[in-house]
Order: sequence, then structure tokens, then C-alpha cells
Amino acid sequence: EQEIKAISRLSDIEPAIKKYLAVSPLSKRHLSECPSGRLAADNKPLLKPVVKNEPVLANIEITTRCNLVCKYCARSIYKKEACDMPREMFSNILDMLPHAYRVTLVGLGEPLLHPHIIDIIADASSRGRRVGIVTNAMSLDMALSKELIRAGLKSIAFSVDGSNQETASFVRQGTDFHRVIDNIKTFTELSAFKKHISTAVFTAVSAKTFQHLEQLIDVVAQLGVKVLMLSDLNFRQNVNDSLCKNADDRVKLTVKNAITYAFLKKLPVLSVHGLEEFGLAKRYKNFLLLPPAQLYQRSATRTYCCSPWQTIPVDVHGIMTVCDCQPENIAGNLFARPFSEIWNGKTMVQYRRRMLSLNPPAICKICPRF
Repeated sequence: EQEIKAISRLSDIEPAIKKYLAVSPLSKRHLSECPSGRLAADNKPLLKPVVKNEPVLANIEITTRCNLVCKYCARSIYKKEACDMPREMFSNILDMLPHAYRVTLVGLGEPLLHPHIIDIIADASSRGRRVGIVTNAMSLDMALSKELIRAGLKSIAFSVDGSNQETASFVRQGTDFHRVIDNIKTFTELSAFKKHISTAVFTAVSAKTFQHLEQLIDVVAQLGVKVLMLSDLNFRQNVNDSLCKNADDRVKLTVKNAITYAFLKKLPVLSVHGLEEFGLAKRYKNFLLLPPAQLYQRSATRTYCCSPWQTIPVDVHGIMTVCDCQPENIAGNLFARPFSEIWNGKTMVQYRRRMLSLNPPAICKICPRF
């Protein structure tokens, strides 16, 4: 009975789930019992080191090639050989993850550079998966936008970290700012009649760029996207430039004024705590960046993050890591070991246990999502 109520609630706030369950009825238990499923049904997540549900969210890196050199990206930290995931491997990964309702193409590369990006999206979409992508929009011309929409893309997040060419070039070397803006506008105009496609701008704010927040909001407000999501910097190598480490009175006032300004312009600004939530289009008010101090504050113990209990990050070689924020922390290769032995294997179980402890991993304590 509880599962029925939970699925009813999930289908109400995110109708695509109902369509997915028609294709994959055995996923009901996994969706209703995962942390985000329980939260959406107003139930407390059941977080234990060993997980009964399989992952319902899959973040898959289909390429490590990129057309930008971004100052704070993990790609600049963890050098990886440029390569593309074969289509057959992607399809096999979907087979191994039958309950991964939401599939997001994201990683240490630009997904739109994959030569078979349209086929990959169409493959996942044909299985009832809700397919999303995170892109810098440099390659997103009108023709590609039309193909993405036709292939069944349901979600797109545009990475925009600057409000003008100068800032964009500083943070994301190689960016043609005006081209990116034009490409995003073109996509949102083309997708305007497809109400099921969610559009967002994702911005990582740093101590070097926070002073341009209001100008960024002016830019984003005229792009036609539905929300702006702000995050502080992640990764230990970026700590010195993070807002968290530089949160003086000027930073605090600037952030507060910028968020107020965005709301006055009727642009919803979300925190990263909503990244893995279901039904965000209807529940976004629960994840607004209020108070604005959330942007630079950190928690000493686990408060929000449920990622290792419901999300599987897979790199271009089929290697699963403990979370997206730790591409170097390998849990196992999906093509070398049975998935169940990785998902509830020693590495994942120990990591979940440490996250739940009073002394969680240091890398978690600097993470904006923790």
C-alpha cells in the first residue's frame, strides 16, 4: 500500500514516471524506496550502508573530449585521454541498469561532441528513460537542437559561468560567449512548445566571479530557461577560490542582493540540493536558494546528499565511481564484475558508512551538495 501511494505521488509530480513504469513495472520498488522517491512522497529517506534499491539515476560520461579548457573543471585536474564511449557499450550499460529512470549525459567531456549523440539519446528515450544532458552549448546550433528534441531529450542544463566575454574567457577558456548565448536562445525557442523539456542554466560561482552575479542574472533572465541553479566550487583543488573559504561581508551581501534581484526578475534560483529530486518543475519552491547563504555554507555532517544511495556515475570506460564529485574514487568496472557486487561492494558500503558517521570524508565536507 505504501508503494502504491508513493508511485501515485511520483507519477503526479513527474508524469514521465508513469510512462516509464509502463515499460519497466519492476522499477516501482526502486523508485519508491530510493531517497528522492521517499522525499517526494513526504517520507524520510532510509539511509544504511547496504542499499536495497538499485540506482534510479545514472550519470553517464559518453566522451572525454571537450572544446573548452575550464579553470575549475575536474577535467583540468584529472587528465584523461580523449575518447568516445561506443554506442554498444552505452546500450549495454542501460541493460545493466534497468531501474535507472533518469539518464543524464554528463562527465569530464562535452556530450555534444560524441559523433552518435542523437542515436544515444534516442536509444535511452525509446526505453522510457528520461534523458538529460549537461552542455556548454558551443556546438548547439539550430540543426542539432532540432535533432536533440526529435530524439526525445527531456532535460538540458547549460553551463554558463560568465556574464560577458571577458569573464567567460577567464573561467572557460575557448568560449565564444555570444555564440553560446545565441545557441541557448535558439534551443529554448525551439523547445518552447515542448513543455516536457526542462531547461536550466547551471553556474559555478567562485571568489573570482561572484561580483558579476547580477549581470549574470540579467543574461540568464532573457535566455528563456526555466531556472538558474547556482553552486559554489567543488573539488579540493578549487577550495582556495571557493565562496566557502572567502565568505566575507562583501561576498555575503553580494550574494544576498543578487538572489533578491533574480526573484524580482521572476527568475527562480535553485540550490544544488535539488539536483537529484523528482518533480522539480512542480516542487521547485522547496529548493529555492533561500536563504542565499546556502550558496557558501557547508555542513560538518551529511545533511542533503543521498547520491551514493540512488545514483550511479559511469565513466567513458564503464567504470563506476562512488560519486560524481570523485572521479578518482573507483568502485568498480561494470564490465569486469557483477553490478550487485559493486553497488553493495566493500568500497560503496564503507563509503556510505563514513558519510553517515560524525566524521565523514573530508572531500564531502567541502562539497556544496553534502
